[in-house]
Amino acid sequence: MEATIINIEFNNYPPVTFISTYKKHHSRDFPTADLAKLLNINNNVIIAGDFNATHKAWNNAKNSKHGTQLYKFISNRRDIKIIAPNTHTHLSQQARASHTILDFALFKNIPFTHSIETFNDLSSDHLPIVIKIDINCTPRSAPQLHTTNWNNFNFYLQNTPLPISKIKNTSDADTAVTNFTNTLHDAFNKSSKPKSTQRKPNLPKEIKNQIKIKTTLDASGKTRAIQTPKRHLIT
Repeated sequence: MEATIINIEFNNYPPVTFISTYKKHHSRDFPTADLAKLLNINNNVIIAGDFNATHKAWNNAKNSKHGTQLYKFISNRRDIKIIAPNTHTHLSQQARASHTILDFALFKNIPFTHSIETFNDLSSDHLPIVIKIDINCTPRSAPQLHTTNWNNFNFYLQNTPLPISKIKNTSDADTAVTNFTNTLHDAFNKSSKPKSTQRKPNLPKEIKNQIKIKTTLDASGKTRAIQTPKRHLIT
């Protein structure tokens, strides 16, 4: 994969890596190894460009081989999502072939409100995509990386007056949607905490059994000392 990479800082948020990419059309398989390397450059990444891969997941009529391989790769990554326009980005030169969406973006841990659309004024058979990111909104936390108390979420919403907007035009509608979205994100952030990434130690079976016995005795009020053989304390 070909790529051009830049890093940008938004206010006090950690830097976001922007990657413009192009995948050659006639490659044998989709270069998922290259894609993984690009995604691992930073914790917050946006990759956008010509992926030369079609799939129904990003609004195409058919799944290509490369599209299926890319979709399988993305499906195994909970921190990544596909951002694609609703209209085609590639104009087919063949009479019987349909237009396709080959140009889209992959977002990794991007917490800002965003939108995507195509730009139709250039002469190329690939229509550029325009991604708009609202860096002034309340950053969103990735739900899959957090544990949420939905009772608290409901409490915050009930005790937070929703913004009332007088909608007279499309600009007012966009503002109303942004305000409403920010209210939901704020309630989510206040009701959530990061999931622990620490793994439980892999203890020997005998120690696990003794811990289980001690827990049972503690619960019944009959706690007694349980000595662990010294050979299990060697690290």
